[in-house]
Amino acid sequence: MMRALHLERRWSHMYGHVGPVSARTFSATSSSPSPSSSPLPPIRITCYMSSGVDSLISTYLLSSRHPSTISSLSSTLNTPIPPSRPLHIHPMYMLNWLDPSTGKFCPSNLRDLETIKSQITSLRSLPEINQNKTFHNTTLHDCTLKSYASAYYTTVFLPSLTSYSSSLTPNPDTSCNSLIKFNLAKKDCLKESDCIVTGHYADIVEGRLKISKDLKKDQTYFLCTTEGDWGETFFPLANWFKNETTTGVRALLHDVGLGEYDKKDSTGICMIPGKNDLSSLIKDFEDELSDADDAEVAEVNIVLNDEIIGSTDSKRDPKYYTIGQRVPLNGYPKKIFMLRRDALNVHVVDDTKDSRLYSSILECDSFNWMLDSDKEDYKGKALGRIRHGQPLIPCTYSRTKNNGVKVEWEKCLRAVAKGQVCCLYNEQGFVIGGGVISWTGGEVEGMEKVKSGDNDKSVA
Repeated sequence: MMRALHLERRWSHMYGHVGPVSARTFSATSSSPSPSSSPLPPIRITCYMSSGVDSLISTYLLSSRHPSTISSLSSTLNTPIPPSRPLHIHPMYMLNWLDPSTGKFCPSNLRDLETIKSQITSLRSLPEINQNKTFHNTTLHDCTLKSYASAYYTTVFLPSLTSYSSSLTPNPDTSCNSLIKFNLAKKDCLKESDCIVTGHYADIVEGRLKISKDLKKDQTYFLCTTEGDWGETFFPLANWFKNETTTGVRALLHDVGLGEYDKKDSTGICMIPGKNDLSSLIKDFEDELSDADDAEVAEVNIVLNDEIIGSTDSKRDPKYYTIGQRVPLNGYPKKIFMLRRDALNVHVVDDTKDSRLYSSILECDSFNWMLDSDKEDYKGKALGRIRHGQPLIPCTYSRTKNNGVKVEWEKCLRAVAKGQVCCLYNEQGFVIGGGVISWTGGEVEGMEKVKSGDNDKSVA
């Protein structure tokens, strides 16, 4: 009871008075429909669970029928959700990667599944969820597993490797979202559910993707190339801050007693256990690259100002660098950074602020437009970024032939690479769209440079 009252005070602080989170809130009398009303059908929800903090708290907010969460879900689905309406919550673990050497589960997959099983057991033991089960017809089901490993390998992973070997800088996480999580997997889940729920920090307002309240954790960058209707997708963490001391996600986990409030954030390539970046995988998959049968090159030259200053093992270096990245060269007295690369040479500069590492214009041959064409033009002012977590930079945009986009920045950006994703927002924080960068350039002399420590320009 004391913990329930503490939660009441926390929720009241964030969302106004919501009534005591206690047995009397979920009494059979208050949750029973009136004799004259027809019972509403259950709402079936698939919750993507990964064993992480964000998917856990998202499942908790639904299972405990958190007032603000249920209100937002009602708006998303455009249907009333009174206390008496049943919720059937189906956790789902998405398996997108198998051990390449055996074709079976990776040990980390098994650990994830065991963790999720333990998380569900812990959730069911909480009094606020037990009360919902008794009085609100809220059922938290066991976790199911769905494998998309084959689709991920052929549509996300191999194309990313091929792009990397072609001197591009792909983002497999955006591809995973647009092709697997919010496409193939979503379609499968909606055959049996009314909506899917994930722990992404993003928002859906009137069917449009919008930046989350937590600008530091916002993940709309990874969703901007995803096509289709967002109406059957719900993000419970849209208005939450992850690390806010007293009312954030971690603080709530601590207060409800789930015991994972201090769990580290996951890093690396989404869905590939133990890999922090795509380049670390290339060594294991050289034979899968499109140019794997080409003649082997014993050494790759490192070229500075048209002069060869060293060489490096071709198996280690040429495919592993992107523009602006530091290139190690034993014995060279200065730090050097990649400018461009080809099959035989890595061209470098010896100044991290070299103007050749900056650009002021980019183009995407194809762009996933999300704007409201009745209210917005396909040209105008915007805020944009080319990397997750990067400051939002003012820019102008215009639609090009074949539905692409041209973006001109107010400040020049460092290390803009072909293959990266560009995401644009309007001043209210709605996503205008996103696409893969196909060209970058423009004059940079006299322009202000974006500093890595710049704060995001605030959006509504």
